[in-house]
Amino acid sequence: MKTLEEYINELKKSCRDELLNMYKEKLSKEISIPDKIVDELVTILKAMSNPIRLRIIYLLNQIEMPVCLITSILGIDQTLASHHLSILKDSGIVGAKSVGKFRIYYLKKRNILDILEKAVTA
Repeated sequence: MKTLEEYINELKKSCRDELLNMYKEKLSKEISIPDKIVDELVTILKAMSNPIRLRIIYLLNQIEMPVCLITSILGIDQTLASHHLSILKDSGIVGAKSVGKFRIYYLKKRNILDILEKAVTA
């Protein structure tokens, strides 16, 4: 004779299998996300998953600026700021241009903060 736990486990499995079979075709066609998009999103989300990098994004949303100004505003050293800017550049969130002897950083993905703020307020 089966225990109650065995019956529950069988029911969970049969329910799961039934649902999977029911939605298998629909899921495979309608909810497939291209690998390229998944990879890009993961890269962007990882880049933004640091408080310093988020602060840099907020600063660059206001105005483009050199690393010396970023370090001054955030109170961090230049090595640390450069490290975080490099990650943001590699992810495609931030860009840089040379102006004289300075590298000026700017926000490439201008709508990224709107998306983040909507996620927080939703």
